Amino acid sequence: MVVMIHPQSYLQVIRRNKFEFLSLMATIILASTAIGVQRTLLAVYATELAENLDRFILLSAAITLSVYGMAKAIGNYLGGNLSDSKGRRLLLRIGLMTLVVGSLAILFATNLGMFLVANMIIGVGMGMFLASSTVMFADLVSSKYRARSISLMELSVYTGTSLGSILAGIFSRFGYLYSFAIAFVLVTVSIMIGFFVKETIGMGKKRRKKSVKKRMGKIGRLQTFWQGNLDGIIIDTPDLEDLFYTIREDPETETKGKLTLSQFVHPSILFTFSTGLISRISDTAVIIVLPLLIISRGFTTLQLGLITSMFTIMWAVGMFFSGLISDQVGRKIPVVIGLITEFCGLAMLLLPVLSGQLPIMLLGVMIAGFGRGTYYALPASIISDQVNQELRGKILGIYRFTLDFGYVIGSLLLVLLVEPVLAGSANTVTSVFEASLIVVIFLILVQAVLVTLMLKDPKPRFRQLDRVDKHMLQVQRSMSLLCQSVVEYASDNRHRSKLLMDQAKIVEQKADSTLEQIIQYTYAGSIHAVDAPEILGFSQKMDKALGHTLRGLRQLHLVNDTLPESLRIKMSKFAILLDFMMLEAVETINLLPVKISLAAEQSYHVNRLEEVLDDIHQLIWEDIVHLESNGLNSVLLAKSMESLEKGANTLEDAVQLIRLVAIKHNIV
Repeated sequence: MVVMIHPQSYLQVIRRNKFEFLSLMATIILASTAIGVQRTLLAVYATELAENLDRFILLSAAITLSVYGMAKAIGNYLGGNLSDSKGRRLLLRIGLMTLVVGSLAILFATNLGMFLVANMIIGVGMGMFLASSTVMFADLVSSKYRARSISLMELSVYTGTSLGSILAGIFSRFGYLYSFAIAFVLVTVSIMIGFFVKETIGMGKKRRKKSVKKRMGKIGRLQTFWQGNLDGIIIDTPDLEDLFYTIREDPETETKGKLTLSQFVHPSILFTFSTGLISRISDTAVIIVLPLLIISRGFTTLQLGLITSMFTIMWAVGMFFSGLISDQVGRKIPVVIGLITEFCGLAMLLLPVLSGQLPIMLLGVMIAGFGRGTYYALPASIISDQVNQELRGKILGIYRFTLDFGYVIGSLLLVLLVEPVLAGSANTVTSVFEASLIVVIFLILVQAVLVTLMLKDPKPRFRQLDRVDKHMLQVQRSMSLLCQSVVEYASDNRHRSKLLMDQAKIVEQKADSTLEQIIQYTYAGSIHAVDAPEILGFSQKMDKALGHTLRGLRQLHLVNDTLPESLRIKMSKFAILLDFMMLEAVETINLLPVKISLAAEQSYHVNRLEEVLDDIHQLIWEDIVHLESNGLNSVLLAKSMESLEKGANTLEDAVQLIRLVAIKHNIV
């Protein structure tokens, strides 16, 4: 018997939680519009407030961004860490209120010191707001759609940011304070909407309970099905529920408690953090260097707003596609492509012949922005996929702390590495900005090379699985018929048992044909699919397990004697558990594209079942030894049960290949 549970699509998930998604997105877009104004004018306004402009033109902007970045990093850490204990919604509201205070303070900043304090307040508020928002978007969906959900959140952020850049360019013609006043109004409206946002911290637990309920329902239906064919032979349901308790997103099966050092030295986590850090160092150049470079080349503030807004618009567009792409090809490829694309776009801004032309500036920032968006949201998705909900807020808070600390590192790099080199030289101010971009572009290229060579994709795209799914349905159906046939045989309904065996043979032949297609597909073309040998080996072993079971049933039908009731009961239990073992093995491969660590964890369920079957097989063997029948029947019965046991052992060998895939991807 095959029990299918159809997963919800991403659109169905959004419709189910449409109020939470819409209210969060509206709040984020409005608050981020205010941040877009601040990003666009931060460097220009800071240098205007600074004294000795010629000497401190880069230093004043770097200090301002460093203060903002450090404050935002602290806000991110607090927002992520406290959201686990105090709730996501509370931290979101506190972040918005802090943002309102900072936006108001910036209106009264008359010198660089007051401007620094105002940006520090804004940084803390924005950090708490974004950290809680990220975790809320992760809570709203399962791990299957988490990349898309976080990409949607980041899309909202940079949609608002791009609108803010446009508003800054328009209203700055009348004075910078007019733009900051618009930002204050937008943040005030966002906090009103923010009070309608619902708490999401319990939604993951509700999904787990529903998943457990579905799994228990599946076990209950299968158990009831067998009971109806066992003439009063009862299987202990509580034991089955303990044995098959779902591990999907279950905190009992993942790391609980405090975060450990080993979690942070994991290769996928290290490269995830470093990619986020590089994105912020690059963003430092976009916030500090790009506006000053644009103004130094003679462009107007309106053109400044247009250029910076195109960067953030394409950033948002890139994030819209990044979630979809990563679900199809894995996490690593979009990260590498995004880094290289951003490198090419920023490099265009340095071309001496084309750098002074507005169309080229627009094209360069659009390419760079799209590249940034392609990889920017994926690190948070990778982290979310590898930790359970109880730790998700903490580790995402630490990630966003590291992320925004990149503003500090980027500012220090620009000031300490660039200005000393150019100090006292005949280089122009424009040369200082171009040298700053060169440093950032080089770091992006290095990160792209390191990710390409060193990062193992934690959630790759397994190309064969579409065909393997069809094969698993056929194998599972055939095994269910065979196990039911064993039960009918044990109930002395041998004619019914023979009919079921014939039906199973027909399905088994279809499974053989599908397996042949998988083999051809695996070795077609010059580029093999990810983990192709292991996934093919899994299908082959599952098919082989089916063959052993069919052979054992054929041998069983050669036994003519009536078997003792105690032996028949043990044979029925063996068949029931063998069918469950096949179900659990199929679930292992089904979990592989969802989360590799869950698939590896699921494989141990199959091991536990095999141990139980070993014990039952031993009891059956002892009963066979003491049979008072002719020797030929005892030999046939022994060979039959040996073939059934080989089927169970082969299923165990199959799931070991899934653990090998997990080891290759540094998951276990």
